Amino acid sequence: MEMFNRKVLKERIGHLQKNDKLDYLEQVEGYVIRKCSENGIEYAYDVMAEEMPYFKTMAYTELATCFYLQPLNFKMRDYQMPDAWYDKGH
Repeated sequence: MEMFNRKVLKERIGHLQKNDKLDYLEQVEGYVIRKCSENGIEYAYDVMAEEMPYFKTMAYTELATCFYLQPLNFKMRDYQMPDAWYDKGH
């Protein structure tokens, strides 16, 4: 888990400190990592890249005190929002 790993944070944000309001996301990160592992999906913290559709990598980060999870393929990312909108009844 990288989101709250002190070594990773020191490399990424130096002397800055994460806000305490983000602490609850540590449980969410653990859950997402566990579910990705169970389903054979790769995961990457704080990454933005274009990945071929046949790869299976979910990127995650924190954004405005929210947990942000997205596929690393732009086409799949673009389709997930309308798909979620039309699937809101479930």
